[in-house]
Amino acid sequence: MDLVQKSLLLVAGGRELALAKAAFPGKETREAKPGIRAPGATIKAHETLMDVGGIVSRKAQFVPAFLSALNDGFTCHKQPNSTIPEEIAGTREEDEVQAAIDAMQKESYHDSVTVVRDYTRYRSALDGEIKANEQNGQ
Repeated sequence: MDLVQKSLLLVAGGRELALAKAAFPGKETREAKPGIRAPGATIKAHETLMDVGGIVSRKAQFVPAFLSALNDGFTCHKQPNSTIPEEIAGTREEDEVQAAIDAMQKESYHDSVTVVRDYTRYRSALDGEIKANEQNGQ
């Protein structure tokens, strides 16, 4: 029996692609499935699968490659959450969806069997936000 061991790395998004390229430089990417749509704006369909070849051991090969990339100062396009100023990261008071979530939390109760919540206001606020985003082309 002639066994050929190889691994294919499924890439879920732009950050994962950046890390995979840092951990396995020079490895080819391609579509994970013919006709697949890219899972985000920072990755193309032909970057959703990386052929890493004969690297097959998680403990002996994958983990050291990823840790080495991370320890060597890996960065990607997204700003780390820990560096985002509080006024930008915090929720806006005028956000109707957040207000509905806050109200739902205050009005929820436990009846000894289950948590009882009324999702009416939340669904309405969420529907309104979706419609507004569609009208704004987002």
